[in-house]
Amino acid sequence: MANPGLIHAGLSNEQIAEQLSVAPTTIKTHIRSLYQKQNIRRRDEAIALAGQLLAHIQGE
Repeated sequence: MANPGLIHAGLSNEQIAEQLSVAPTTIKTHIRSLYQKQNIRRRDEAIALAGQLLAHIQGE
């Protein structure tokens, strides 16, 4: 699955794919799955969710 830190950093699917050495379509598939599971429709919502997850992981 795509790293929430990379999504939160505002990287494009292509940039995330490059960072993780996978195909951009793989990232697109995982992000689409995240959108569906979390009832998200836009990337800014995914970025906000990623920020919340990172804060939770870091104990903030």
